[in-house]
Amino acid sequence: MAPRRDPLLLLAGAILCAIAVAGAASSLGWVGRPFPGFLLLANRVVASAGLAHWPAVRGGAIYQHQVVAADGRPLADAAALARQVAERRAGTPIRYRLAGHGRDEERTIETRLFGWRDYLPLFGSYLVCGIGLATVAFAIRFLGRRDAPAHGASLTLGIVSIWALTALDLYGPYRFFRIHVLAECLLFAGALHFALVFPFPRAAALRHRWLPWAPYALGGALAAVAEVGLYDPAIYTATHRLAIASFGIGLVLLLALQLDCWFRPPSFEARQRVKVLAIGIGLAVAPQVLLSLGSAATGGRASENAMGWSGVFFPLAIGYAVLRQDLLEVDAFLRRSLNYALLSGFVALGYGGTVVSFESWLRDAGPLVRFAPAFVVAGLSAVVLLPLRDRLQALVDRTFFRSAYDFRRLVETTAARLAAATALEPIVAEVRGTVSEALRPESVELLVRRLDETEVDPDDASRIAPEARDAVARARRIGRPQDLAGHGLAVPFLVEGRLVAVLRLGRRLSGRFYGGDDRALLQTLANQGAVALENALAWEELRALNRDLEQKVDERTAALRAAMS
Repeated sequence: MAPRRDPLLLLAGAILCAIAVAGAASSLGWVGRPFPGFLLLANRVVASAGLAHWPAVRGGAIYQHQVVAADGRPLADAAALARQVAERRAGTPIRYRLAGHGRDEERTIETRLFGWRDYLPLFGSYLVCGIGLATVAFAIRFLGRRDAPAHGASLTLGIVSIWALTALDLYGPYRFFRIHVLAECLLFAGALHFALVFPFPRAAALRHRWLPWAPYALGGALAAVAEVGLYDPAIYTATHRLAIASFGIGLVLLLALQLDCWFRPPSFEARQRVKVLAIGIGLAVAPQVLLSLGSAATGGRASENAMGWSGVFFPLAIGYAVLRQDLLEVDAFLRRSLNYALLSGFVALGYGGTVVSFESWLRDAGPLVRFAPAFVVAGLSAVVLLPLRDRLQALVDRTFFRSAYDFRRLVETTAARLAAATALEPIVAEVRGTVSEALRPESVELLVRRLDETEVDPDDASRIAPEARDAVARARRIGRPQDLAGHGLAVPFLVEGRLVAVLRLGRRLSGRFYGGDDRALLQTLANQGAVALENALAWEELRALNRDLEQKVDERTAALRAAMS
C-alpha cells in the first residue's frame, strides 16, 4: 500500500492535532484547582459524566439539570460559577437551585479540589482514546486503502475521535462545544455506515450506493436543531439523549451484523476480520467488566470511569483488520486465548471446590495452612490440566474453528513421509491424499513443473483454466493460498521464489470455506512439499541425463564398431 500525499488529509490531521493539544492543555488546567464537584457545560447543564467519589454523584442524579443559581445568586453563564468556586476554598458547601424535568429543586454540594485521581480516569481516557482513534483513522487513509470498509472505518473513527478530543474542552473554556455537539449527532451515522460496509459491503449497500451515506443527512438535521437550541436546556437535553440513543442503536446493529457474518461468513477474509474485531471488543470490554464488578464489590469505591482507557483497543483492532492482508495468525491467537481461558476456569473451579471440601482440615492444619494453596494448585495442575489439555484443545478446535483433524500430528506425519520419498509419484500421492482426507474438497489437482521448465507458468492455457490464472499469479506473487471462483483455493509451492507446483482445490464438500487452520495446513504442506518435489524433480533430471548419456555412449560405441568393421 503506497502512502497518499493528500494535502486535505494532512490539513485535517494538523487541525485534529491542534484540537488535541488545546484540549489537553485545557484539561490539565483543572488539576490543582477547586471545582463544584460536578462538570458543567457552557449552557449551564450538568454533564452526564462524573466519578463515584464525587459528592454530587452520591447525593442523587443531577445530570442534565440546569444550574439556575448558586447561593441565591443567578448564574449568567457557566464561567460565572467557575469564578465563584475559585474564590472559595475546597470543601466549601454551595447551595444550588437546579431546573430539570419540569421542576426546580435545591441541592447543597461541597466544592472539591480536582486532582490526578480525578483527571486520569476522566480526561485521561478521553485523551488516550481520542488520539488512538485519530491515529488509526489517518493511518487507514494515509496508507491508501480505497475499498468500502476502509472508507467506512476511517470516517467513523474520525468522527468518534473528534467527539472524544473535543470532550477535553467540553467543561471549560468551551472553545469546541459546538464541534463536540456536531460530532455527537453524527455518531450514529458513522456506526450505521461502518455496519453496512464492514467486514464487507452488504448487498443493500452494493445495490444502493447512497445507503451508507443516508444516515449522515439525518445526523446533519439533528445537528442543525442541536446547534440552534444549544443554550436552551430542554432542546439540548432532548437532542443529546436522542443522539446517544441513536448511537446505541447503531452499535447494536453493528454487533448484530458482525454476529451474522461470524455464523454465515461470505468469505475467509470477512470471517478473519470479524475475528479481529471480536478480539478488540474483548480487550476493550474485559477491563470494563472487571472494573464494574470491582465497583459493585467495593460499594462504588472503584472508579468505573477508568474503563474508558481500554476503549483504545477497539480502533486498533479495526485498523489491523482493515490494513492487514494476511490474517492467518488470528486463529492461532484465538486458539491459545480460548484454551487458556478454559484451563483457567477449570483451575478456579477445582481450587474453589477443593478449598470448600477440605475447609475443616485446613483450619486444623496449623502451620501447614499457608502452604495449602500451593499444594492444591500443584495437585490440580497434575490431575486436571495435563489430562484435559489436549482434549480441551480439540474441543476448542472443533467448536470455534471447525477443525476435524489434529493439525500438529497431521503435519508431523506428512513431513516424515515427504522427507522419506525420493520419487515424484509418491510425493504427489501423499500431498493429494493428506489434503483429501483432512479437508474433504470436491476436487484436488496438483500441477508440477515439467522437467524442461524452471517453474510453472501461470499463463499456460494448456494446464491452467482461464478463471484460475489471476489467482495462481497472485498466489505466486504473494506466496500464500488464494481464493478461486466457487470457494476453491490455489496453493503455491515455491522454492526460492520459483513456482514448482500449484495445488488447486475445489469447494469443500461440507459447504464451508477454507478457514485459517486449513490455509495454515496447506501453507505448511506447500513449504514441505515444494522442497520434496524439487528434490524428486532433481533426481528425475539426473536420471534423464544418465539415460541420455548412456544412450549417447551406446550410439557412439555402435558408430565406432561400424567404422572399425
